[in-house]
Amino acid sequence: MNLTRTTLTIACLCLALPARAGAPKLADGKGRQFSRGIRLTDVLNHKWVDELVTYAVDFPAKQATLNSIRLYDVDREKEVPFQLSGIVFRDGKRRFVKSAVIAFFVDELPAMGARNYTVLWDPGAFASASQPAAALKGTDLKAETFEVTNGLFSVRLAGRKRFDSPVEAATVAGPLRGFKGPDGVWRATSRFVTNAKLLGWKAELVEQGPLWKLYRVRFEFDGGRFYELELKMVVGHPYAYVTERNNFRLRIAELPHPLCGRSGHMDHGKCYTRWGVADQLRILMKENFDPDICYTPKTFSYGFAQDPLKHDAVKVWTAVRPVFPSVDAPWLGTYSTEEKTNDLIAIVGRDAAHWEYPDSSINPHHLTPGVNAEMHFVDEPGEHAYYRIPVARAVRHWLLAVGDKREWTKLRYPGGHQTGYPYLAYLRTKVCDLPLDKVKDWHLDWEQKLPGQPRLFFSPDQAEALLKRIEAHEPFKRYLPKVKRILTGEGGAKMVRGVGAHTGGNMVDLLLRVGYSGFVQSISIVRPMRGVAEALDYNAAAMDPAQVARTRREMAFLTSVVTDGDYWQYAWNKGRTSYLPNFGSDLYLAVGLMALVLPDHPNSKQWLQYMLGELDKEFTYYISQDGVGEENIANYYLWTWRQLTVLLAALKHNGIFDAAKHPRYQAACRFWIEILTPPQPKLAAYAAAEPIKPEERLRRVPPFGDHGFSNNVCLEHGGQTGILKDANPQLAGESAWAWRQACGAKPATHMGAIPHVLIADPTVAPRVPVLQSRRLRGFGAILRNHFPSDKETFLAIKASRIYSHHHPDEGGIHLFGRGVPIILDALHGRDYYREEWHPIVTFADGKTHRRGEVVEFQTSPLADFVAADTPVGPLLPGPPEPGMTRGGSRRQVLLVKSPTLDVPDYFVLQDIVYGPAASQFNLPVFCGKPQVGAGGKANRVLLPPIDSPNYGVATDLIFLSPAKPDIAVSPITKGEGGEHAWAVSARQPARRNWAVVIYPRDNEMAPPTVETLDSPSALRLTSPGKLAVDYVVAAPGPLSAQSEDFRFTGQCGVARLREGRVSVSLVDGTEIRCRQIGVFGKGPVWLTETAAGFTGGADGPQRDIYLLLGRQWTSDLVLTLNGKRQKLNSPNGVLAIELPEGRCEFAIEKP
Repeated sequence: MNLTRTTLTIACLCLALPARAGAPKLADGKGRQFSRGIRLTDVLNHKWVDELVTYAVDFPAKQATLNSIRLYDVDREKEVPFQLSGIVFRDGKRRFVKSAVIAFFVDELPAMGARNYTVLWDPGAFASASQPAAALKGTDLKAETFEVTNGLFSVRLAGRKRFDSPVEAATVAGPLRGFKGPDGVWRATSRFVTNAKLLGWKAELVEQGPLWKLYRVRFEFDGGRFYELELKMVVGHPYAYVTERNNFRLRIAELPHPLCGRSGHMDHGKCYTRWGVADQLRILMKENFDPDICYTPKTFSYGFAQDPLKHDAVKVWTAVRPVFPSVDAPWLGTYSTEEKTNDLIAIVGRDAAHWEYPDSSINPHHLTPGVNAEMHFVDEPGEHAYYRIPVARAVRHWLLAVGDKREWTKLRYPGGHQTGYPYLAYLRTKVCDLPLDKVKDWHLDWEQKLPGQPRLFFSPDQAEALLKRIEAHEPFKRYLPKVKRILTGEGGAKMVRGVGAHTGGNMVDLLLRVGYSGFVQSISIVRPMRGVAEALDYNAAAMDPAQVARTRREMAFLTSVVTDGDYWQYAWNKGRTSYLPNFGSDLYLAVGLMALVLPDHPNSKQWLQYMLGELDKEFTYYISQDGVGEENIANYYLWTWRQLTVLLAALKHNGIFDAAKHPRYQAACRFWIEILTPPQPKLAAYAAAEPIKPEERLRRVPPFGDHGFSNNVCLEHGGQTGILKDANPQLAGESAWAWRQACGAKPATHMGAIPHVLIADPTVAPRVPVLQSRRLRGFGAILRNHFPSDKETFLAIKASRIYSHHHPDEGGIHLFGRGVPIILDALHGRDYYREEWHPIVTFADGKTHRRGEVVEFQTSPLADFVAADTPVGPLLPGPPEPGMTRGGSRRQVLLVKSPTLDVPDYFVLQDIVYGPAASQFNLPVFCGKPQVGAGGKANRVLLPPIDSPNYGVATDLIFLSPAKPDIAVSPITKGEGGEHAWAVSARQPARRNWAVVIYPRDNEMAPPTVETLDSPSALRLTSPGKLAVDYVVAAPGPLSAQSEDFRFTGQCGVARLREGRVSVSLVDGTEIRCRQIGVFGKGPVWLTETAAGFTGGADGPQRDIYLLLGRQWTSDLVLTLNGKRQKLNSPNGVLAIELPEGRCEFAIEKP
C-alpha cells in the first residue's frame, strides 16, 4: 500500500533584484526587476496532469505594469501561457496593477515530485505577451445567435435581440442554441417553459485571454424577472464551465420525477408525479439529434448504466442534484447508438453543494435541500430527450461536456472497487471534486509538533485513579489489558495507521481516483478517522515519529476533505437542514477529535470552531426540548448519541464545552431513560422451560424505525454518568440506574469500547427515576403504570416529524401488559415494508408512509390519554407518490389505570379513519396462537399465554367497532418472536372507525365483561371478580351517554366504581358523573372519592368547574387547592371552584 501524504504549494515573495546571469529568458528578450516564486510539491504519491491552477498576486506600489507581467516555468525553462482576471489597478490611469489572479495550466506534477514557476513583473513599458494563438474563436455577439469554439467543440449562444412587445418565451430558442462535437454537426437547442413574457436578450464577452473566454447571456422577462447564463470556454478541453442565475419566484406544477427503487437505489428512468418547479429551461436533444441512451452512474454502485431511451413513455433520471453527492447524480450524458453518430452531450455537477437555493422552497415541513435546484433528464413522447433545469431563485454551477461516445464510454481511468472509470467520472473527480487548484491551498505539510501525551479523555496524572476505577468494575475487566497499555503509554506505534478504504487500500488514494461522487460516503471516511484519532492520542508517548507524521498528514488531508463544502452538503450548510443529521454528527465528531489530536495544525482552531458550530445546530435543531433526536430512536439516533458521547467527553476533558450544563443535552439524557421498556429477556426466553434469570431481563428501546437493532440494547447511559456526574449528580445517578437496567453496566462497543470504558463512571451511585406517562415531543408519547415492578404497564406510540429511515410505523404502538411484551413493532425481523406487520392502520388504496403528530395528551390517576394524527396525504404537498394512500387517521389511546394489581390496567384503542378507501387494522402480537371468536363471541380475540412458566399473561382483544369484524391471523416469520409472533388484522369499508379494548390479565383471571351503552364508543366494563365497574367513553366526536349509574357529555372520560367509592376522569368533555358524584365543567378534571373526602386535580386554562359531591357534602367543607386552604359550603352537594391556569391538585374534607 502506498502511504499518501500531502500536497502543498508554497508561494514566496522574492525581493527585487537586478538582472543577473541565469535569469529567465523571456520571449521579448527583456528582463524584469521583480518576481515571485510558486512551488508545487506532491507528497500524496499522486500524479497530477493538465491542471488549471490560480493564484492571487499582490503587487507592491508602482512596481507592475499590466504588459510587463510574465509567467516562467523554471523546470522546463520556458515562458508559460497565462491569463489574468480580477485585475485591480492602483490609479485611474490604469498604469500600475495592484492585484490580480493569475491562472495557468500545469502540464504535469509528478507523484512525489515538484514544479517551480516564477511570476515576473516590472514598472516599465512593455509590449503585451506574445502568447500562443488560442483556438478560442467567436462570431459577432450582436447577432441574434453567435458561435464560439475552443478547438474541440463549439457552442451556439443567444446574441442580442429586443422585442417591440413581449412575446411568449416558449416560441423562441433559449440561451443555448446548439452544440457541435466530433461529428461536426450542430445538434440540440434550448427553450424556456414558463408563463413569463420575454422582452429580449443580450450577450457580452466578460473575460478573454489565451486560456478561456467568458460569455454572459441575459434573458429579461416581464415583471422584472431575468435568467442569466455564463459560459466559460477553455481552450483545448472538451468542456465548458456554466453558471446560471435567475430571480424567478417559485411556481409549482405537477411534474414527473425520478423514482428511487428499494433501499434508495436508482430505478433507471422510472418516475412518479409530484410537485416540481413549473418554470424551466429545457436543453432539447431532438434538434438534429435523436439519442437513444442515457449514460449515468448507478446509484450506490461503482458501475455505469446505459439505459435505453424509447420515447414511447415518460422516463426521468436525476442528472445533477445538490445533495448526497456520494450516492447519486454526479453527471449524466446521452448519445445515439447509430453507428455514424458519435456525439455525446453531458452535464457534470460542479461544486453542487454550493448551489444557492432556499432549503424549504417546496415543502416547509421537511427541509430536504435542493428540490428547486435539482436537474433532471427526461425522455418524453413528442419531446424525445431533454435536460430539465428548474428556474426558481437558484444559482447553479456545472460543466457542459461534448465529446466522442467511442472514447468517453471506455473504462480507461483508475476507478474503484475493481472498476475502471469513464471520462465523465474522471472529469468530475479531476475538475469538480479534487482539482489541484483546491488541494494546493490546504495546509498539509506543516512543521509538526507532537503533543507528547494523551489529551482526548484523560491526562497522565489521572491514569492511576482511572485504572483503579476500571479494574473495580466487572463488565470492564475484559478490556483491562488494552486499557493498561493505553494508560501507561505502551500501546505501540503499530496501532497508528491511516484510514483504510472500504474497497481495500488507502482512503486518500481512493478519493483521488474516484472523487466525492464515487460512492465514498461521509461515514466511510469519518468513522475510521475517529479510530485513528484515538490511536494517535493513546500512543502519544510511544510512537515512531516518521510513521506518525505520515498518518497525521493523511488525517489533515481527510479532515480538509470532509470540511470542504463540495463534499457533504448536510455538514457544511450554514443554515438548518433536517436530512440525515446522524451522518453529519459522524462528520463533525471526526473533525473535532482531529482538531484535538492535531493541535499544531494551522487549521486546528478553525476545525474546532466548525465542530462547535455544528454541535450547536445539533442541540438547536436536531434534539427537541424533550430530548428526542431527528432520526429513529432504535438505530440512527442511538448511533448519533453514541458518537456525541465520545465527542462531548473529549470536549469536557479539555475544558472546551461542558454539555452537562446544556438543557438539550440534559433533556436527551432524560429521554434515553424515559423511553426504556419494562425489563425483558430475548423474546425466545419466554418459551423456555427454565425460569428467566434476573440479569437477562433488560430494559430496551422500542424498535421503531429502519433496521432497528435486533436487541435494541441502549449502552449509552454509561457515558452519561461520566459527563453528568459533576454538574448534575441526580441525572447522573438516574443514568447509572438506566445503564444497569438496560445492559448490566457494559460499555458501548460499536467502533470500539475503549472510549466508553474511559468515559463511563461506574462509581456513580444508581438512583431510581420517577417514570410516568409522558409526551415526548419529536417522538410521540409513553404511557406507564406500576413503575418500577415486574408487572409494569407500558405503551409507546410513535407520531412525529421523523421521516428519515422510517417505514410504515406512524401511529405504531409498542405495548407491555403486566410486565410482558404483547404488541410489538419489529416482530417482522428485517422486512420493514410489510405494513400489516406494523401495529398501524393501513388502507386499500396504497402505502401509508408519512408523518404523524401528537395533538392531545392528558394524564390523571385514573386514566391517561393520547391522540396522534396521521394526516391525509403524502409528505410533500400535491399528488401522492405512486401507490400512496389518500387516507389518514387519528389514533386515540386511553389507558385506564388501577393503583393495585388485582384490577388490571387496560387500553382502549380507537382509530378515526379518513379517506376514500377501505382500511385494515393491524396488530403484530407476541403470544400463543391467537384464538378468534373466543368465548363464542365474534368480536373477541384471545391472545393466550405462551406455554411456559415465564409468560403467564392472557390478553383479550374486544372489538367495539366493528361489532363483527373480519379477523385474520397469520404467522410473522423470520423475526425475533419466532413461532410466537403473529399478525392479527381486520378489515372494513371506507370511513368506518375502529375501537378495540386491549385487556391484559393474569391467565388464571376470568376475562372482563364488556357491554356497550348507547354507542360502540361508550361501554361498561366489569373487571375479573367484579372488583371494579368502569364506565368508559372514547368517541370520535362529542356524544351523550347514560345508564342507571352513569352520565356523560363529551368525547372521552372514565368513571370507576370500586368498593362503593367513585373515581371519575373527565378527559375531554363537560360532564361526567357516577352515582351522583362527578364533575360539571370543561375538562380535563379528575375527582376521586376517599375515606376522608375527595381528592382531585385539573389541567388547562383558568376556569370555573362544579364538583358533584353528593348531598352529605353540603356545608363546613375545607378545600385545599395548591396548598391553600379555605372553608366553603356546597348547596345541594355541588361545590363551585375556580381553577388556576396550568396543572393543579385539590382535596376536599370535613374537619
